[in-house]
Amino acid sequence: MAWEAPHLPLVLLLLASGSWVQAIEEEVVYAVQGQAVTVKCDSSPQEGEYKRKIWCKEGTAGRCSSSITISKPQTMAQKSRYLLCDNPAAGFFTATLIDIKKNDAGHYLCGMYPGPGDTFNVLKNVSLLVTSVMTSPASGSGSEHSLPANTFLVVLLCGLLMTKVLVVIALLMLLTYRALGYAKTVRIAAMAAPSPTKTPGPMGTPH
Repeated sequence: MAWEAPHLPLVLLLLASGSWVQAIEEEVVYAVQGQAVTVKCDSSPQEGEYKRKIWCKEGTAGRCSSSITISKPQTMAQKSRYLLCDNPAAGFFTATLIDIKKNDAGHYLCGMYPGPGDTFNVLKNVSLLVTSVMTSPASGSGSEHSLPANTFLVVLLCGLLMTKVLVVIALLMLLTYRALGYAKTVRIAAMAAPSPTKTPGPMGTPH
């Protein structure tokens, strides 16, 4: 199933044979106001040229009222309160919405662009329900909880990629501190060492 770009009408495309392009996964997600929610979107492991990913909220008249795309692997894209992190080698990406508001409730799509055009394939339909307290899915509904544990690993990996520079800076500061401490220790040791004594010469013979 494919859809047009975010700011154009979302038009469903069919194969020439009349069958759907692929079965689309559906999920009901529960979120709490003021907190964050993460959704995992399976895209199958990718090799070769990278394919852009998108997270889109459906608006009126079949349009995306808001969306975010990611164009590079192993990075995190941010737009307003939306975060998108992709790990193409693992075959999935995650969409995170922070500081959830009541009006964030609605229908969302996660998809992948097959090429350079504006049409993307829908991978999952997500219904986001926002409450003021934590709510569990109905028994037997087959829906996952709003914060799958394994999605946090991807977010953490993306965060680690972005903090490499900070780690290098910290190591440099530690090495500098140690070098200064060593120099101070040597200086103190030199000051504490006794001065060499002069040996008196032979006394002159008195006349």
